Amino acid sequence: MAELAEEDEFYEAVSPTIPSLAELLKDKESGVRSAAISALIRLAKQVESQEEVRRIIPLFSELFRDTDSGVRSAAVSGLAKLSEQGKLG
Repeated sequence: MAELAEEDEFYEAVSPTIPSLAELLKDKESGVRSAAISALIRLAKQVESQEEVRRIIPLFSELFRDTDSGVRSAAVSGLAKLSEQGKLG
C-alpha cells in the first residue's frame, strides 16, 4: 500500500510538469529542445501510468522532422528507450 501511495504522489507531482516540458520542445534553441526530450524520457521512465507516457509520443513524432539532426536523434533514441522498457504499451 505504501508503495502505491508513493507512486500516486509521484504521479501527481510529475503530471503538471509534462505540459511545461512539452512547450520547451518547441523552443527555437535546439539545445533546449534536446534537454526537454531528455527530461521527458527520464520522467516517463519513472511514471508507471502508460497514459502519461502516451501523451508524449505525438510530441516526439513531430520532432522526427526537426531541422536539427541532434534533436531528431534524441527523439528517436528516447522513444526507443521507452519501447525497450515496455513503456509504449
